[in-house]
Amino acid sequence: MHKLLLLFFIIITQVFADYSFEDKKKKYEKLFRKSFINLTQQEDFIKVGFGVWTSNLSHEEVLQLKKNYPKRSAKRESIYLTHVEIKVDGKTYYDAYLSEFISSDPFFIFQYKFKTLPKSIELIVHNNHGDTFQTIKSLKKWNTTYKGSKRIFFKNVMHLVKDNKSKKNLNLKRYKEIWKSKSPKIAMNKLYGTTKGKPKKVKLQTSGSLESPGVRQVEHGYKIHVSMKSKENLESLAIFTEANPRSMIAFFKIPEGIKVNYGTSLKLLGLGRVSKLADGTYKMKTKGNIILFAKSRNGEFYKTTTVMHYAPCLNAGGGDVDYQEWYKNEYISQVKWK
Repeated sequence: MHKLLLLFFIIITQVFADYSFEDKKKKYEKLFRKSFINLTQQEDFIKVGFGVWTSNLSHEEVLQLKKNYPKRSAKRESIYLTHVEIKVDGKTYYDAYLSEFISSDPFFIFQYKFKTLPKSIELIVHNNHGDTFQTIKSLKKWNTTYKGSKRIFFKNVMHLVKDNKSKKNLNLKRYKEIWKSKSPKIAMNKLYGTTKGKPKKVKLQTSGSLESPGVRQVEHGYKIHVSMKSKENLESLAIFTEANPRSMIAFFKIPEGIKVNYGTSLKLLGLGRVSKLADGTYKMKTKGNIILFAKSRNGEFYKTTTVMHYAPCLNAGGGDVDYQEWYKNEYISQVKWK
């Protein structure tokens, strides 16, 4: 009798688990319905990109979110990617560990000199809820063109899988304190044991001023495009900033033999933020550093820094501008979204 009850309990548990998985799978398919993998031939390089347009919602969906979650749409922003791994023909080329400060519409890019078109590409993704997504695509031939270049494009590539045993997470042990650190110097010291690195060995390019074309204001911060390059034999690299509540944005493990030619997108929450001072006046944070720090396989450290500026255009219509009044209104608006 006890064995029958145990068997019945196991069957019921499995049925509910399967239902829960399928229900979650449908929800994620809707959220990640605009995910994609893109391969483009560029001279002797092949550019590989993976993107997820999670915030590309309809007007009705945005209104519903604001109605249900009026304070910063917390439900939507509680889901973010923590790990992205891209494999080509079974070899890892891109291995990134992420914080919540990767942009709401993240993309991840690498370029490599493949001698011929690879046979397969595999994508493995994890989020902060412990879910695993995986997809494998065969690459038989270039099937389209984009601006004159050969191209292969796959859409809807975020597929939830049941097996979470392979889950990777750098939020454990000593890394947990690094992710929480507010200071780039403290985070760098905990991660690498130093804050000093040789200049000009790693290159960091950003989209420039926060009002430049290609930079789009999102609900909570600004989306910045960054590219990272180096000819050195790197073991790892990390991105830090002073313009977020926590400093480390992403950490990359560099597979052996790979020369870094990476790209991604991130968000800076601090720029444009207004604070109220003790004397009753208001001050806006208008600049912040983005720091790229790397370690080579021979133990050397490299560092480069770029400054991001926020320059609100307040006098487009001409005439004098009362900055304090504008800062005050902006402060009131930001407080509502906290």
